[in-house]
Amino acid sequence: MRWSGPGSIGPGVRDPSPTRVAPAGIGSGRGSGCATLRRVSGVAPRSRVRRVGIVYLALCGVGTLGALLVAPRVEDPAAVVAALLPTLAGAYLAWSAYRADRAEAASAPTDPGAVADRLSVAVRRQWEAEARARRPADPYPLPVSWRGAEAGPAEVTQGLAGRDGQIGALFAGRVPDRRLLVLGAPGSGKTLLLVRLLLSLVEDRTAGEPVPVLFPLASWDPTAVDLRGWMERKLVQDHAELGAPAPGEYGGTTLAGILLDRRLVLPVLDGFDELPAVLSASALHRIGEAMPYGCGLVLSNRPAEYRAALRPTTGVPARLTGMAGIELEPLDASDVADYLLRDAGGTRAGPVRRRRGGGSRWSRCWGRTLRWHGRSRAR
Repeated sequence: MRWSGPGSIGPGVRDPSPTRVAPAGIGSGRGSGCATLRRVSGVAPRSRVRRVGIVYLALCGVGTLGALLVAPRVEDPAAVVAALLPTLAGAYLAWSAYRADRAEAASAPTDPGAVADRLSVAVRRQWEAEARARRPADPYPLPVSWRGAEAGPAEVTQGLAGRDGQIGALFAGRVPDRRLLVLGAPGSGKTLLLVRLLLSLVEDRTAGEPVPVLFPLASWDPTAVDLRGWMERKLVQDHAELGAPAPGEYGGTTLAGILLDRRLVLPVLDGFDELPAVLSASALHRIGEAMPYGCGLVLSNRPAEYRAALRPTTGVPARLTGMAGIELEPLDASDVADYLLRDAGGTRAGPVRRRRGGGSRWSRCWGRTLRWHGRSRAR
């Protein structure tokens, strides 16, 4: 996952669901920042906790009595007591926990819309937790601005210029088909902008709408697995409860597969340029197959690499139709200077003030350095 100045990646997001969702638990997978989809309504009912406690104490008493009765008849009374004391009570606790988990799994809603609503809360909490964890390393986020991309890679390019927090409003109001191409040079802030967009979309999402999910493409091999299958695996990896079988009427797939098939996930595909160059054309073709016109999609790439993927030297050219496109602008010299002044402060800010009018070459040099520096500090 690439980060470019990770602090303050987005505003606070309202919880769209009145049901509380735990930030971690049985839904966590192998990836970092995993979030659970477990539905919770506060703490476990007190009556159930009290009942389990009473039974546990009673079994402890039975175990103690049994150990005392058996001990005089064996050669090693201490070993018998140590073995029998926890046996009944421990077995009961294990069985009780298993029964509770089975009951919770059986009662969890499997309606695709309800599953998507729970996923939305989990995704929001996952990325807000990432932001909080990284904010102390870099409390001054670098600004990100963009213009409309050239007409070649994208079909909609007019009226798309913006800056920082405007990305959510732009996607909602000026991207007619919810298909957005984000182009930018290395270190320009593409991932940062995608996370801001994701949080904005989650905040404004209403029940039953698609859930934006960020998928880093670096781990995808388009020659081995199609995009839909790979995204299903990633969803299950990051949100383990989505690996549960869907109800029979949905065709024997997983809950993650149902969300994808019902278009209840908005894929935010980051890092297309991190795929091997020889796979770029194949990857673009696979994306076009899985996400045809009419499916919402966000894709980031470098301008040159994306144009090369559109015009492969071999094979049939692929193209994503209906894409609006933006291209990230280089950092302005004043933005770089403001960042350095805030971060340095005191007497160390003197050289920055003297070079503040250094022009675009100075800002490009420092801008790229700061973006990479922000990523290393976040680690």
